[in-house]
Amino acid sequence: MIRIGAAPSEMRRMETYDIFFCRLQLLVVMARGYLADCPPGEFRNPAILNTARRVANDTVDWSGRVNNFRTESETKRGLKLDPTFFQKVKLLTVIAKSFTSSEPMGQFRRSALDENLESICDIIGFTGSSQATRILEIM
Repeated sequence: MIRIGAAPSEMRRMETYDIFFCRLQLLVVMARGYLADCPPGEFRNPAILNTARRVANDTVDWSGRVNNFRTESETKRGLKLDPTFFQKVKLLTVIAKSFTSSEPMGQFRRSALDENLESICDIIGFTGSSQATRILEIM
């Protein structure tokens, strides 16, 4: 039998920020799919909206453990997250909510979304492979 995942000695309890980073990566893939003109589909828009809402809520505070206004850097998963990172994530959620509601998306908004995605991906070390975006073309 093939075992997939971490070795038992490296396993740990899942934290709130682990789920936050997974949702953030999902939102990045969905936003890149939007930029690649993948069809929104019947189920994708509600999924993007739900993910954006949850990421926005988690950005405000790690489930009540951090103040709403961040003035200092935090370190999670070996990443140093400063207040501008959380502002960029909030901007991503606002833009994601807007493109699910079919609001017009001009070249400047698309450019801002692309730059914001690149910045977030650089900070969290997520490549957002093109394979993940190709999967969105099928759905």
